Amino acid sequence: MSKLRIALCIVVFFLCAAGAQAQWRNLGFPPSRPVNPNCALTTFPCYTPSNSTPLLFDWMKATYDPLDKGIIIYANSPYCCFDASNAVFVLNTANAVARGTVNVSDGSVWTLKWSNNDHIENGSRPSAITSISRTHNVVTVNLTSPGIRARVGEIAVVWLVSDPSFNGMFRVTGTSSNPPETQFTYNQTGADTGPILNTGKAGGPTDALHQPSDREPYHQITWDTKRNFMWQFGGDAYGVNNPGQNYCAECQAADLYQFDFNQPNVIATQICGNFTARCGASRGVDEGAIAYDPVNDVIVLFAGLVGGTQVNDTWEYAIPTNTWTHTCTVRGCIGGGLPPAIRNREGLVYDPAAGAFIMFSGITHPTVPLNDTWAYSATTHRWTQLSTTLQPPAEQFPVMDYDPDRQSVVFISPNSPAQTWELTNVNVTAGTAVWRNLNIPNGPTLNTHVANNYGAYDPNAKRFVVFMVNSMGVWSLQLP
Repeated sequence: MSKLRIALCIVVFFLCAAGAQAQWRNLGFPPSRPVNPNCALTTFPCYTPSNSTPLLFDWMKATYDPLDKGIIIYANSPYCCFDASNAVFVLNTANAVARGTVNVSDGSVWTLKWSNNDHIENGSRPSAITSISRTHNVVTVNLTSPGIRARVGEIAVVWLVSDPSFNGMFRVTGTSSNPPETQFTYNQTGADTGPILNTGKAGGPTDALHQPSDREPYHQITWDTKRNFMWQFGGDAYGVNNPGQNYCAECQAADLYQFDFNQPNVIATQICGNFTARCGASRGVDEGAIAYDPVNDVIVLFAGLVGGTQVNDTWEYAIPTNTWTHTCTVRGCIGGGLPPAIRNREGLVYDPAAGAFIMFSGITHPTVPLNDTWAYSATTHRWTQLSTTLQPPAEQFPVMDYDPDRQSVVFISPNSPAQTWELTNVNVTAGTAVWRNLNIPNGPTLNTHVANNYGAYDPNAKRFVVFMVNSMGVWSLQLP
C-alpha cells in the first residue's frame, strides 16, 4: 500500500473516530401505549398492561440499573389518567441507539419492571360507603361502584362513619372476588353493630406496605449497587396521608420504599412510612434529593420542601441497621461547619472518585437560582463548598449524573442548545474542583419547564440519556 493511501486511511479513521467521540442523537418518543379500556376519565382503578411502554412524566429522576443494563424511569404522576402511571420501566439504551429510536414496543427497548397495577385519577375521590356492619368482630364494608383497590394484607382507611368506632386504618382481611373491589372486610373487636347505611368513606393510604400510591417522586430516587435495589423516599403522593384526612393529590409523603430487582417480578416494600413505623426523617419532603454511598452503605437525603418551606436538613439512612441520623440542621452539622443554604430542586449524586456526594444548584428563598457546588462526606458528616474557576449556569432539577468512564460528574445545562459540563479534580480536603464546558455542539434545547427534564448515564451503552417531557423526546449523548 502506498504511503499516500496509508496517510489517507489514517486521516479518514481519525476523522470518523472524532465524529463518533462526541455526538448528540435524537431517539424520538416512546410508542403509543396499549390502551386499557378500564382507564376512563371517571373510572378507577385501571391496570397497567404487561406490554405497556411509558408516558414520559415530569417531576422525576432517571437512574442506571446495572442488573438490567438500562436506565430506570419511575413513570408516575398523581394527575395522569393513563394506564402506565405508577410503573417502573427500564430503557435498554444500547438497543435504542442500535435501532435509532425508542419508538419500539417489542420488548427489546422498553421493559415494564413493576407496576402498582392500579391507578387513582386526579379528581377522583374515595368510594362512599353504602353500608358498614360488624358481626363477630369482623367488619364488612360495602362501597359504591367502582369501589377501591383493596388488597388482602394491605391498609384501608375508613372515616366519616357516623359511628366513630368504625373509623381508622385497618388491615384488609378479605375482598370481593374481582377488582375493583366494592366490598372488603377487616377484623375489629367490638359489639355487633349495623348495618349502618350511607355513611362515611373508604380509600387507600399514600403508602401501603407493597403499593406506593401515585406520586411525584422528584429527585428522591437512587440505586443501591450492593443489593440491586431502587430506593424512593417521600414526594407528593395521592391518597390519605394520615388517618382521618381527606384524600389529596399532593400529600407530602414521609415513606421509604425499596424496589427489589433481584426477583423475577420486582417487589416494592415499605421500610418506613406514615402507616407503619415512622421514618427517622419523619416529616414529609418533596423537591429534595437523595443519593447512595456504597462505601458507607448509606442513603443521604438533602434539603427540599417541608410543608412548603425550604430547608437545608441532611439525613443519613444506614441501610444495614435501618437507622436514620439527622447529621445537619440549619444551625450546623455534627461533623462541624454549616450546610449549604436552604433550597429545593437541587441535584445530588455520589462521586466515588471523590468519595463524597456532589450537590449542585437549586433555588433558595423565595425563588433565587443557585449555581454553587458542594461536597458532603458520610464519613465526616460534613459539607464543604467547592471553589471552582468556572461555574455552570444555575438550574432547577439539574440533569446530572456520575460518569464512571470519565470519572466525573456530568451536567447537561439548560442553554439553547444544551451545554455539557463536567466536574473533575474534586479535592474535598482542599475544597477545590474543576468545572469545564465540553463544548459539544448540536445538542437539544431542554424544556423551559424545568421539571420536564431528567437524565442519567448508561455505562453499558456509554451514553448519557436525556428525557424531555412534551418537548424533544429522548436524546442520547456519546461523550468524548
